[in-house]
Amino acid sequence: MRKPSSTKRLFACLALVAGMGLLSPAQALDRPWISDTFFYWYTWDYDTELGSWIGGIHNTPLYGYYDSRSLRDNRFSLWLASEWGITHHFMDYWAPGWLGEDGQMREKTVMRAAESVRDDGYDIWMSYYQDGDNFEMKDFSKNISEKRDVYQWVQDFSQSPLWPRIGPYPIQLVYGRNGIPGMTTNDHTGFRAFLRRRYADIGALNADWGTDFAAFDEIEMDMGAIGPHRAWTVSYQFEIWRREWAEVDRLVRADFDLPGIRASFDVGYKPMGDMGYIEPMRVFAGPHSYGGIFDRPEALEEDRFIQVMVAKRTGNVFFDHFKNYYHDWDIRIPGMAYLPDPYCFDRFWTGALARNAEALLHLSWNEWWEGSNLEPCEEWGKTFCEKNLFYSTLMKLCFASIRDAGQGAPIGLLLNDWNLRAGGRTTELHSVVRALRAINANFDIVLDDTVTAADLERYRVLIVPSGQCGLGENNAADK
Repeated sequence: MRKPSSTKRLFACLALVAGMGLLSPAQALDRPWISDTFFYWYTWDYDTELGSWIGGIHNTPLYGYYDSRSLRDNRFSLWLASEWGITHHFMDYWAPGWLGEDGQMREKTVMRAAESVRDDGYDIWMSYYQDGDNFEMKDFSKNISEKRDVYQWVQDFSQSPLWPRIGPYPIQLVYGRNGIPGMTTNDHTGFRAFLRRRYADIGALNADWGTDFAAFDEIEMDMGAIGPHRAWTVSYQFEIWRREWAEVDRLVRADFDLPGIRASFDVGYKPMGDMGYIEPMRVFAGPHSYGGIFDRPEALEEDRFIQVMVAKRTGNVFFDHFKNYYHDWDIRIPGMAYLPDPYCFDRFWTGALARNAEALLHLSWNEWWEGSNLEPCEEWGKTFCEKNLFYSTLMKLCFASIRDAGQGAPIGLLLNDWNLRAGGRTTELHSVVRALRAINANFDIVLDDTVTAADLERYRVLIVPSGQCGLGENNAADK
């Protein structure tokens, strides 16, 4: 058996310490992530002037059509994006069978192009956006053990200095066609063991829950329940996901000099499955939405603000959304389109800055059928690129204050995730967030299950929305 490297032994120790609850959260981002989905699907024959996209494209690239098999054309496109303020790309990946001009995976061509742009001094990063459905959404470890697409990118690209990381963990995005992380088949036996570890006996559980179970064997997982029963069902579901992702990390450590990997799922901005804001951020990477907002740019404002702050407090990344326009509906549902608004793009950007977002995701840099490109095009010129460069420059200049937002604030707002796990609503929490922001109050989000008495002493005012569901447990597992 091959002896583990010193790096692997270190990562194994770190994983053990993290499992014991002794490792502090990953460090915050050190720069803005101004990101997009990068498409590299298309071929263009320069001799016949014929491309694979004929009949579907909405807009015409300002600098002419390009061949996604070509290192030259990919390099030019990525260089252009860097010139206009984009820093992070997530290439829209389907399968490894698309080949570049050299007969290798086209993804390798894209990575070589990005590396060439980085060599010229640009702040450029490249990862996968898993669009194809070869991603296991329930038994996550199969993505490694069965050597699926995830294994391939970890093997071929994760060690590249261009691949973005959350702390030491390389990250990818996963599109919504794969669904959301799959619920476990009700593991009632495991749930009962989980409850026994938390309650001395059934009497203690009944006293806490307001129930009259005769024994633990009568209790089953139930997402349809309300109150403590649902709350602990949700907590156990996250424990299952956490164990399964720990197996992903173990398998990654076994084959690579990495502590593990992370994935951001396309689950939108509301609490995933109404199960809270905090645990999804801890177990997975922060969420994103490819399609984003099909309403005013300020829609879901409170949810997006909370996700931003939870990402900061858990050392994670949350991808806020921005876009200029969207014509996809014009194809799929004739007569419908998300058309350009003179100030729509500005409102997406200023809203993100006001929320102190550290990462943004645009639908796409370059063109495909959806008509959502940010790249210069004959129809809209460089308008949106010019705006993007302006706002991205502002974000970079004031990033220290964005990153540190809420630190040292005199007002604390307790994020009572117990309310959501117990089946409550976000109405009261959102009202408080909206009111505090309306008066420009300097406040911080306090995560309910990590708070200690010492933490609370630094606030002059602490606001605790109970949502009429009470409170959960603090850092010491006290109610």
